[in-house]
Amino acid sequence: GSAQRVALASAVEDIVASLGLEHRADIQVELKLPPDAYAMVDPDHLAQIVLNLVTNAVEAMPGGGRLSIRAGRECVRDGEGAMRTGQV
Repeated sequence: GSAQRVALASAVEDIVASLGLEHRADIQVELKLPPDAYAMVDPDHLAQIVLNLVTNAVEAMPGGGRLSIRAGRECVRDGEGAMRTGQV
């Protein structure tokens, strides 16, 4: 696939919901994703990354716990050294 503008909040919410974690009493999911957060990504790659991270986090909490996913703004340098504000 190719990169496109993806709304992170709805994309991550959908991916996490597909895992059925709301049915697990031992894991509390906390999403802190600004509604205006976006990324230029391949949606399939984003889904695979989030699925891998969430699956690894859940497996690392055999006794349960809190899974927190957050996004925000960060200034980074582009390939030419200029500062750019983006989403993380």
